[in-house]
Amino acid sequence: MLKIIKNKITSNINVDEIIGLNKNMNLITFLNSYSYLKLRKEKSLLNKFDHIFIDGIVMVILLNIFRISRCKRVSFDMTSLAPLVFDYAQKKKKTIYFIGTEPRLVDSAIKNIRIYYPDLNISGYRNGFFKNAQEKEDTLQLIRNSSPDIVIAGMGTPLQEKFLIDLQNKGWEGVGFTCGGFLEQSADTLHFYPVIINKLHLRWLYRIYKYPIRIGKRVLIDYPLFLIVFFLEYLSSTLSNNKG
Repeated sequence: MLKIIKNKITSNINVDEIIGLNKNMNLITFLNSYSYLKLRKEKSLLNKFDHIFIDGIVMVILLNIFRISRCKRVSFDMTSLAPLVFDYAQKKKKTIYFIGTEPRLVDSAIKNIRIYYPDLNISGYRNGFFKNAQEKEDTLQLIRNSSPDIVIAGMGTPLQEKFLIDLQNKGWEGVGFTCGGFLEQSADTLHFYPVIINKLHLRWLYRIYKYPIRIGKRVLIDYPLFLIVFFLEYLSSTLSNNKG
């Protein structure tokens, strides 16, 4: 897992280079403590992505301390990459499709995005839940046929990664971003994090405040587990390199 991160990690947030719309395909995803645990069991998914950003401050610190990679925190939210992508899409007149969050929230999320980005060419959107395999297949084909330049998928890890890869396999040629809980957060307000919370890197604590049951479990169970797994994998990697 650490080898994949080292090979795929990206810190440059020059949108022209990240999106690379002159290329046929570009898939971008983000790793934090939670998604690290999920995707380490499905490494083949990460291998199909062109860029990996680190959006968890704990992971950023660990990767830098242990010199695995020099990186900084980059997330698909309004404190980081999202406004750059939206500004780029407006300026370049690129079409964008959103998929994610619950049916009751997605309309509000898109409404809030349109308030701040009235010239954003949203070719379509829908929630991230499917009644059955056929509905998912129909959605993939619909997006493939409409051929948006950019697709933003916020369906949770690893579903959002699998969805973008499935879309790629359908022949869609565009740029795909996973976005985790961005659409869910945007249903409340597009600028989800208070400025002081963002400056102090306390976004995780604010998410606990907003979603105590779900995020609380991650902090109490998944985050400590991540630290154990990370150190074991780092130790294993170090010993393997020393033997080599």
